[in-house]
Amino acid sequence: MSVLQIHDCVTENISEDIKKLKYLDQLIINYCRVRKLPKEIGKLTNLKKIDVSQNEIKEIPKEIVKVIPIEIGGLISLKILNIASNEFEYVPEEIKYLKNLKILRMGFNENLVYLPTRSYGNAYRKKFYKNFKNLNLSHRHLEKLPLDIVNMRNLREIDLHSNNLTYLTALISNLNHVRILYLHKNKFSYLSEKIFKMPKIREIIVEGYLIPTKEPKIFCRYNYKGISKIYDPVIGLYFDISKILEKLNKRDNNNESNGENNNNNNNNNNNN
Repeated sequence: MSVLQIHDCVTENISEDIKKLKYLDQLIINYCRVRKLPKEIGKLTNLKKIDVSQNEIKEIPKEIVKVIPIEIGGLISLKILNIASNEFEYVPEEIKYLKNLKILRMGFNENLVYLPTRSYGNAYRKKFYKNFKNLNLSHRHLEKLPLDIVNMRNLREIDLHSNNLTYLTALISNLNHVRILYLHKNKFSYLSEKIFKMPKIREIIVEGYLIPTKEPKIFCRYNYKGISKIYDPVIGLYFDISKILEKLNKRDNNNESNGENNNNNNNNNNNN
Protein backbone atom coordinates (compact mmCIF):
# COMPACT_ATOMS: atom_id res chain seq x y z
CA MET A 1 0.00 0.00 0.00
CA SER A 2 1.35 3.44 -0.94
CA VAL A 3 -1.61 5.69 0.02
CA LEU A 4 -3.91 5.50 3.04
CA GLN A 5 -6.81 7.92 2.78
CA ILE A 6 -9.64 8.23 5.32
CA HIS A 7 -12.40 10.85 5.27
CA ASP A 8 -15.44 11.68 7.40
CA CYS A 9 -15.00 9.11 10.12
CA VAL A 10 -15.76 9.17 13.85
CA THR A 11 -12.58 7.49 15.08
CA GLU A 12 -10.49 9.36 17.67
CA ASN A 13 -7.39 7.18 17.48
CA ILE A 14 -5.09 5.75 14.84
CA SER A 15 -3.92 2.22 15.58
CA GLU A 16 -0.25 1.72 16.39
CA ASP A 17 -0.37 -1.08 13.85
CA ILE A 18 0.08 1.61 11.22
CA LYS A 19 3.81 0.95 11.66
CA LYS A 20 3.31 -2.24 9.63
CA LEU A 21 2.60 -0.19 6.49
CA LYS A 22 6.30 0.17 5.79
CA TYR A 23 5.89 1.30 2.20
CA LEU A 24 3.24 3.91 2.86
CA ASP A 25 3.89 7.00 0.75
CA GLN A 26 0.94 9.21 1.75
CA LEU A 27 -1.16 9.35 4.91
CA ILE A 28 -4.34 11.41 4.51
CA ILE A 29 -6.92 11.56 7.32
CA ASN A 30 -9.40 14.43 7.01
CA TYR A 31 -12.67 15.46 8.63
CA CYS A 32 -12.45 12.90 11.41
CA ARG A 33 -12.23 13.26 15.18
CA VAL A 34 -8.66 12.14 15.61
CA ARG A 35 -7.19 13.59 18.80
CA LYS A 36 -3.74 12.05 18.81
CA LEU A 37 -1.16 10.79 16.35
CA PRO A 38 0.59 7.55 17.32
CA LYS A 39 4.35 7.78 17.71
CA GLU A 40 4.66 4.68 15.51
CA ILE A 41 4.12 6.91 12.47
CA GLY A 42 7.74 7.93 12.95
CA LYS A 43 8.82 4.52 11.69
CA LEU A 44 7.26 5.06 8.27
CA THR A 45 10.44 6.30 6.63
CA ASN A 46 8.94 6.34 3.13
CA LEU A 47 6.19 8.85 3.95
CA LYS A 48 6.33 11.90 1.70
CA LYS A 49 3.01 13.44 2.65
CA ILE A 50 1.03 13.68 5.88
CA ASP A 51 -2.32 15.46 5.74
CA VAL A 52 -4.23 15.31 9.02
CA SER A 53 -6.14 18.55 8.58
CA GLN A 54 -9.68 18.97 9.88
CA ASN A 55 -9.28 16.90 13.05
CA GLU A 56 -8.92 17.64 16.79
CA ILE A 57 -5.21 16.95 17.25
CA LYS A 58 -3.36 18.97 19.88
CA GLU A 59 0.25 17.86 19.46
CA ILE A 60 2.73 16.02 17.30
CA PRO A 61 4.62 13.30 19.18
CA LYS A 62 8.35 14.00 19.17
CA GLU A 63 9.00 10.44 18.08
CA ILE A 64 7.39 11.17 14.72
CA VAL A 65 10.16 13.52 13.67
CA LYS A 66 13.08 12.09 15.61
CA VAL A 67 15.94 10.79 13.49
CA ILE A 68 18.59 10.24 16.17
CA PRO A 69 19.72 7.51 16.17
CA ILE A 70 19.01 7.34 12.45
CA GLU A 71 18.64 3.55 12.57
CA ILE A 72 15.34 3.98 14.40
CA GLY A 73 13.95 5.86 11.43
CA GLY A 74 11.95 9.06 11.27
CA LEU A 75 10.18 10.93 8.55
CA ILE A 76 13.30 11.69 6.59
CA SER A 77 11.43 11.63 3.26
CA LEU A 78 8.55 13.88 4.31
CA LYS A 79 7.90 16.77 1.89
CA ILE A 80 4.36 17.87 2.81
CA LEU A 81 2.98 18.33 6.31
CA ASN A 82 -0.58 19.61 6.59
CA ILE A 83 -1.80 20.02 10.17
CA ALA A 84 -4.31 22.79 9.41
CA SER A 85 -7.65 23.03 11.21
CA ASN A 86 -6.73 21.24 14.41
CA GLU A 87 -6.12 22.29 18.01
CA PHE A 88 -2.33 22.38 18.09
CA GLU A 89 -0.76 24.37 20.88
CA TYR A 90 2.83 23.74 19.81
CA VAL A 91 4.92 21.91 17.26
CA PRO A 92 7.99 20.10 18.64
CA GLU A 93 11.37 21.57 17.76
CA GLU A 94 12.40 18.17 16.42
CA ILE A 95 10.59 19.17 13.24
CA LYS A 96 13.90 20.80 12.30
CA TYR A 97 15.19 17.35 11.34
CA LEU A 98 12.72 17.12 8.44
CA LYS A 99 15.29 18.32 5.96
CA ASN A 100 13.16 17.55 2.89
CA LEU A 101 10.04 19.39 4.09
CA LYS A 102 8.83 21.79 1.40
CA ILE A 103 5.21 22.54 2.29
CA LEU A 104 4.00 23.30 5.82
CA ARG A 105 0.35 24.20 6.37
CA MET A 106 -0.60 25.27 9.90
CA GLY A 107 -3.63 27.49 9.31
CA PHE A 108 -6.74 27.39 11.51
CA ASN A 109 -4.74 26.50 14.66
CA GLU A 110 -5.70 29.43 16.85
CA ASN A 111 -3.52 28.42 19.81
CA LEU A 112 -0.38 27.94 17.74
CA VAL A 113 1.25 31.35 17.97
CA TYR A 114 4.76 30.99 16.50
CA LEU A 115 6.86 29.01 14.11
CA PRO A 116 8.66 26.14 15.84
CA THR A 117 12.18 27.38 15.08
CA ARG A 118 13.13 29.69 17.93
CA SER A 119 15.52 27.33 19.69
CA TYR A 120 17.17 25.87 16.59
CA GLY A 121 20.90 26.22 16.06
CA ASN A 122 22.00 28.19 13.00
CA ALA A 123 22.92 25.06 11.06
CA TYR A 124 19.50 23.46 11.49
CA ARG A 125 17.70 26.76 10.91
CA LYS A 126 19.36 27.14 7.51
CA LYS A 127 18.57 23.57 6.49
CA PHE A 128 15.01 23.87 7.75
CA TYR A 129 14.36 27.11 5.87
CA LYS A 130 15.98 26.47 2.52
CA ASN A 131 13.55 23.92 1.09
CA PHE A 132 10.26 25.62 1.92
CA LYS A 133 8.05 26.35 -1.10
CA ASN A 134 4.63 26.88 0.49
CA LEU A 135 3.78 28.34 3.90
CA ASN A 136 0.24 28.71 5.24
CA LEU A 137 -0.22 30.67 8.47
CA SER A 138 -3.80 31.78 7.90
CA HIS A 139 -6.42 32.04 10.67
CA ARG A 140 -3.83 32.23 13.45
CA HIS A 141 -4.70 35.60 15.08
CA LEU A 142 -1.17 36.75 14.27
CA GLU A 143 -0.48 40.39 15.11
CA LYS A 144 3.09 40.36 13.83
CA LEU A 145 4.72 38.55 10.96
CA PRO A 146 7.07 35.85 12.31
CA LEU A 147 10.54 37.07 11.38
CA ASP A 148 11.54 33.51 10.55
CA ILE A 149 9.61 33.87 7.29
CA VAL A 150 12.13 36.30 5.81
CA ASN A 151 14.78 33.57 5.98
CA MET A 152 12.71 31.15 3.89
CA ARG A 153 14.30 32.41 0.70
CA ASN A 154 12.82 29.75 -1.61
CA LEU A 155 9.15 30.32 -0.74
CA ARG A 156 6.83 30.38 -3.77
CA GLU A 157 3.52 30.96 -1.97
CA ILE A 158 2.69 32.64 1.36
CA ASP A 159 -0.79 32.59 2.88
CA LEU A 160 -1.25 35.07 5.74
CA HIS A 161 -4.93 35.80 5.31
CA SER A 162 -7.43 36.12 8.18
CA ASN A 163 -5.06 37.34 10.88
CA ASN A 164 -4.67 40.61 12.81
CA LEU A 165 -1.62 41.91 10.96
CA THR A 166 -1.32 45.70 10.76
CA TYR A 167 1.90 45.89 8.77
CA LEU A 168 4.43 43.78 6.88
CA THR A 169 8.13 44.14 7.47
CA ALA A 170 10.00 45.60 4.50
CA LEU A 171 12.31 42.58 4.71
CA ILE A 172 9.64 40.47 3.03
CA SER A 173 10.68 42.10 -0.23
CA ASN A 174 13.86 39.99 -0.03
CA LEU A 175 11.85 36.84 -0.78
CA ASN A 176 12.80 36.73 -4.43
CA HIS A 177 10.84 33.63 -5.46
CA VAL A 178 7.37 34.41 -4.08
CA ARG A 179 4.72 34.32 -6.81
CA ILE A 180 1.47 34.36 -4.81
CA LEU A 181 0.79 36.33 -1.63
CA TYR A 182 -2.48 36.08 0.34
CA LEU A 183 -2.94 39.12 2.58
CA HIS A 184 -6.71 39.65 2.75
CA LYS A 185 -8.76 39.86 5.92
CA ASN A 186 -6.11 41.54 8.06
CA LYS A 187 -5.95 45.04 9.58
CA PHE A 188 -3.62 46.80 7.17
CA SER A 189 -4.11 50.52 6.71
CA TYR A 190 -1.69 50.51 3.79
CA LEU A 191 0.79 48.25 2.01
CA SER A 192 4.33 49.24 1.23
CA GLU A 193 5.29 49.50 -2.41
CA LYS A 194 8.24 47.23 -1.55
CA ILE A 195 5.86 44.27 -1.49
CA PHE A 196 5.43 44.72 -5.21
CA LYS A 197 9.17 44.85 -5.82
CA MET A 198 9.59 41.12 -5.24
CA PRO A 199 10.90 40.08 -8.67
CA LYS A 200 8.64 37.07 -9.28
CA ILE A 201 5.38 38.19 -7.65
CA ARG A 202 2.44 37.52 -9.98
CA GLU A 203 -0.69 37.54 -7.86
CA ILE A 204 -1.60 39.41 -4.68
CA ILE A 205 -4.84 38.71 -2.83
CA VAL A 206 -5.81 41.87 -0.94
CA GLU A 207 -8.73 44.20 -0.27
CA GLY A 208 -9.32 46.73 -3.01
CA TYR A 209 -8.89 49.82 -0.81
CA LEU A 210 -5.23 48.89 -0.29
CA ILE A 211 -4.44 49.00 -4.01
CA PRO A 212 -2.49 52.22 -4.69
CA THR A 213 -4.54 53.38 -7.71
CA LYS A 214 -3.25 56.96 -7.47
CA GLU A 215 0.23 56.04 -8.63
CA PRO A 216 0.46 55.27 -12.38
CA LYS A 217 4.19 54.56 -12.06
CA ILE A 218 3.51 51.69 -9.69
CA PHE A 219 1.10 50.07 -12.13
CA CYS A 220 3.58 50.62 -14.96
CA ARG A 221 6.04 48.61 -12.91
CA TYR A 222 3.45 45.87 -12.28
CA ASN A 223 2.68 45.67 -15.97
CA TYR A 224 6.36 45.57 -16.88
CA LYS A 225 7.05 42.73 -14.44
CA GLY A 226 4.21 40.65 -15.81
CA ILE A 227 1.74 41.02 -12.94
CA SER A 228 -1.61 40.78 -14.65
CA LYS A 229 -4.08 40.93 -11.81
CA ILE A 230 -4.75 41.77 -8.18
CA TYR A 231 -7.68 40.05 -6.52
CA ASP A 232 -10.14 41.74 -4.19
CA PRO A 233 -11.80 38.97 -2.10
CA VAL A 234 -14.48 41.32 -0.73
CA ILE A 235 -16.14 41.81 -4.09
CA GLY A 236 -14.76 38.63 -5.62
CA LEU A 237 -13.24 40.32 -8.65
CA TYR A 238 -9.79 40.67 -10.18
CA PHE A 239 -8.43 44.09 -10.97
CA ASP A 240 -6.95 44.02 -14.46
CA ILE A 241 -3.66 45.90 -14.20
CA SER A 242 -3.58 46.83 -17.89
CA LYS A 243 -7.05 48.39 -17.72
CA ILE A 244 -6.21 50.34 -14.58
CA LEU A 245 -3.03 51.55 -16.24
CA GLU A 246 -4.99 52.61 -19.32
CA LYS A 247 -7.44 54.63 -17.22
CA LEU A 248 -4.64 56.28 -15.27
CA ASN A 249 -2.83 57.23 -18.47
CA LYS A 250 -6.05 58.72 -19.88
CA ARG A 251 -6.49 60.69 -16.68
CA ASP A 252 -2.97 62.06 -16.90
CA ASN A 253 -3.38 62.91 -20.57
CA ASN A 254 -6.63 64.75 -19.83
CA ASN A 255 -4.94 66.65 -17.02
CA GLU A 256 -2.12 67.65 -19.36
CA SER A 257 -4.58 68.73 -22.04
CA ASN A 258 -6.56 70.77 -19.56
CA GLY A 259 -3.38 72.35 -18.33
CA GLU A 260 -2.36 73.32 -21.84
CA ASN A 261 -5.81 74.75 -22.57
CA ASN A 262 -5.68 76.80 -19.38
CA ASN A 263 -2.25 78.13 -20.31
CA ASN A 264 -3.46 79.07 -23.79
CA ASN A 265 -6.49 80.84 -22.36
CA ASN A 266 -4.29 82.74 -19.94
CA ASN A 267 -1.96 83.79 -22.75
CA ASN A 268 -4.90 84.98 -24.87
CA ASN A 269 -6.27 87.00 -21.97
CA ASN A 270 -2.88 88.59 -21.41
CA ASN A 271 -2.59 89.50 -25.08
CA ASN A 272 -6.00 91.13 -25.00
